[in-house]
Amino acid sequence: MFWRAATVWLITATWGALSLHAEPPPSSPTTPPSSSAPVDESISVRDVPGTELTWRDCVRLATQNNPDLQSSREAVLNSDAVRMGAYSALYPQISVSFGDTRSYVGAGLYSPSNYSTAYSEQISASQIIFNGFATKGNIDQARAQLNLALANLDGQKATTSFNLKSAFAQLIYAEKLITLSRNVIDIRQNAARLVKLLYEGGSEDKGAMLLEQAELDQSIYNLDQAERNLDLSSLQLMEIMGKDLPQPLVAEGELLTNPLTVMPDYKELAVRTPLYYQRQAEVAASAAGITIANSGWYPTITATASADRSDSQFPLKNHGWSAGFQVSYPLFEGGQTYFNVKAEYDRQLANLQSVDVTRNVDQASVIISDHASEATSVKPGWGRTILTGMGGGLVVGLIILFLIDQLDDRVSSLMELQTYFPEHLLGQIPHEKLDTAGPLLRVGDDRQALIESFRTLRSSIIFLPVEGKRPKTIAVTSALPNEGKTTVASNLAVTLAFSGAKTLFIDGDMRSGKASRLFGAQDSNGFSSVLLQKMSWTDAVYLTPIDHLYLMPCGPSLHHTSEHLLGKVTDQFLINVYDHFDYIVFDTPPVIILDDTLCLAPKIDATLFVIRFNSSSTRSSRRALELLDQRQANVIGMVCNGVTLSETEYAYNYNYRQYRGKYAEPKVPA
Repeated sequence: MFWRAATVWLITATWGALSLHAEPPPSSPTTPPSSSAPVDESISVRDVPGTELTWRDCVRLATQNNPDLQSSREAVLNSDAVRMGAYSALYPQISVSFGDTRSYVGAGLYSPSNYSTAYSEQISASQIIFNGFATKGNIDQARAQLNLALANLDGQKATTSFNLKSAFAQLIYAEKLITLSRNVIDIRQNAARLVKLLYEGGSEDKGAMLLEQAELDQSIYNLDQAERNLDLSSLQLMEIMGKDLPQPLVAEGELLTNPLTVMPDYKELAVRTPLYYQRQAEVAASAAGITIANSGWYPTITATASADRSDSQFPLKNHGWSAGFQVSYPLFEGGQTYFNVKAEYDRQLANLQSVDVTRNVDQASVIISDHASEATSVKPGWGRTILTGMGGGLVVGLIILFLIDQLDDRVSSLMELQTYFPEHLLGQIPHEKLDTAGPLLRVGDDRQALIESFRTLRSSIIFLPVEGKRPKTIAVTSALPNEGKTTVASNLAVTLAFSGAKTLFIDGDMRSGKASRLFGAQDSNGFSSVLLQKMSWTDAVYLTPIDHLYLMPCGPSLHHTSEHLLGKVTDQFLINVYDHFDYIVFDTPPVIILDDTLCLAPKIDATLFVIRFNSSSTRSSRRALELLDQRQANVIGMVCNGVTLSETEYAYNYNYRQYRGKYAEPKVPA
């Protein structure tokens, strides 16, 4: 009996191992067989096409559609609107009124002499100079509420990220569990067939056959349970992403995580959690509420001014004006201010006592590093009140200047550029007067600041810290026209050719062709002709007077350019020219105006984004970069055009004029 059981086990294991490398049998509906029923030839497994999702797809969908994230973002926008509204008390209140009054006084019959008409117009303004720090309290409270909303948003991001990772990991686990269950079923199915054959041949008893069948049924049940877990994981993942997708979901790739390389400082992290910032914001809001409540003990000082004109007919001849200050102080209100302050103080004190900054922070402790200072009076006094009133006008003027600065979003300095744009700054092109020969660089060019800036840009591209192959195809673009992208692209190609690199410059702006005209090329044949397959790309390339520099003009104007750039002809063209040149530079249309660059940039190795100082809009440039990022274009950095010498960071910035003659390159004799 022992040798027979060992033989059965050995044959079963061998058959099962071989079946792992064979194709699975076709699925067909089965029912668990009875003791006398034959073993099924196949086991039913669900094989329904689903939706393939990578981890990046999940992150993108959750970022766009997660309802909790959307609610938190709306709360931030609402809090920011409240904060901006709190500043309204700092501005003067200006109103204009017009009046047209008709009156009739008399008895009996109507008489024109008893009828009168009066016209009036008035402009009035008022400015709160001091209101007991109520405005400051409202602003502080609005700021605290905004910080609280931002902390809640950060906390919701962390929660959503954790839930998304957990759901995606569960989906991967469920898929692998299904695969494992199917393999187990194949092994059990083969074993059941073998035991059945042994039973029919008299080499095995009925109990062994029933035991194998029971184990096969258990494996089928495990597969069904694994499929239900897959459905549950898909539902949980769709709930987090806020998007209904055809089920089942199929995880493509693995979960992308960043493993810890250095042990973090958990004490520092404990005070940088969203919960800690929430508690800080709540404390600040409570303190601001007490400030608002205490404002009832102070007088209110308001400056008013008005001018009016009135008469019974136009033009209005009766003029008048008034200006002055108004001071009001509530001497007695039946104790209303006292009880309001006391109620607000008690309410805010209860809020402060309920704040626990160590809640939900495991193994963390709060250490008081400094002792509390002695209590001092915080009453402003008359001197502070007078200074506050005198500073009101100054504040209004500063606010006006601030508004003007906010409305003008042009980039005007390197500090602003680094503040609004995290992209790498690869080059700064100084503002130079146009040469009589045109904006293109030439051998022996005496515009040292300009040529050195393009040499620096060339070095930044050549020595760009990248993994794998360095970029050979480079697209130069900008957000809007007249930002200097064509000049930057042309001179970049010229500078690369100066270094001895075989360079092809392609005028990809097939609606303008400005770059082609810089080189004096004709528009009869060029890039558009290649895209239309009217000629070979080799016939559209021309050698320029500059050594190692080749030019492909834009060609005739082309309609539906983006459709051609998305086609396979463009892909094949890029493949053909890639190995023939060291560098290929494209001058492309502005991103905001046309879709051409957004269609071509994803196929190019690298994209340079040009911004002109005192001209480029921050909002437009930011929007253009976001569009390039959405199309998965590789924006390696930015180039600042039109920079004054006082803003550049080159060594020739200081005392450049003094050393210009010393280091200038000798001119090439005619």
